[in-house]
Amino acid sequence: VSACIAEIRDAITRTRMQRIDSLFAALPRMVRDLAGELGKQVRLEVDGGDVEMDREMIEMIRDPLTHIVRNAVDHGIEPPSDREGAGKPASG
Repeated sequence: VSACIAEIRDAITRTRMQRIDSLFAALPRMVRDLAGELGKQVRLEVDGGDVEMDREMIEMIRDPLTHIVRNAVDHGIEPPSDREGAGKPASG
C-alpha cells in the first residue's frame, strides 16, 4: 500500500513540474524597455530555463524576480558615460 501511495505521489509531483523558461520569457522585453526609459545600456543573459520547478513555486517567485531585475537595472547599472568614465564597458 505505501509503495502504491509513493508511486501516486511521485506521479502527481511530476505532473506539477514545469520548466522555468516561462518565468524568464518576459524579462528581455522588460529589461530592454526599462533600459531605454533610463538611458542605460543593458545586456541580459538568462541561463537555466530547462530547470523544472513546481508550478505554484514559479508563480510565487515571478513578482520577486521581476522586482530584483528591475532594481538591478534601475539602481545597479550606471549610465553609459559613468561606466566608461570608470573604465567599464558602456553596457552593464
